[in-house]
Amino acid sequence: MNLERHVDRAVEVWDLVLDKKKLFGGLAYLIDGKMCFAIRKDRVLLRVGTVQASKLLERPGVHRACMGSRIMKGWLAFDAETLGVEVELLEILAIGRNYAWALPSK
Repeated sequence: MNLERHVDRAVEVWDLVLDKKKLFGGLAYLIDGKMCFAIRKDRVLLRVGTVQASKLLERPGVHRACMGSRIMKGWLAFDAETLGVEVELLEILAIGRNYAWALPSK
């Protein structure tokens, strides 16, 4: 299944408007102008806090997100094949959503 379609179907249950914008050579999802997660190639990039990042990095298929050779601070990359179950995908995306909601308004 197309990863964008998979993400879109998972977040349909949320009663909010997510904007999509082409960024990072992929597709970013924003809430109130704040990016919460993105799709790049065959990965989901997730915006997270330091404590959550440490826990999530213990999972298989999860690593620090990079842009070229530079590590993207506050972002993790999830290999698409590790997010096959929609419930798990929704759980991961909710972490990025909640992180973005907690950020100050633009």
